[in-house]
Amino acid sequence: MNPRTLSITTAGQRIRVVLEQAEDGWLAYPEGINGVVISQGDSAAEALEDLRSAIRFHLDTFAPDTLPAFHSDP
Repeated sequence: MNPRTLSITTAGQRIRVVLEQAEDGWLAYPEGINGVVISQGDSAAEALEDLRSAIRFHLDTFAPDTLPAFHSDP
């Protein structure tokens, strides 16, 4: 399956993310910032929910302006 890009809402922000199927499940990560925050799950929905949680944690821990490329266009 080819990766697809979509927008999610977390921590009150719209964020562009990439969702792709891997050999053993699904991966999700913010577009353009591969490796900083990444999640995985047995399903696409699980990977996206885990990503929302990881992004909230990252923004709460390192401040909202640490990853400005997370933001999608208004």
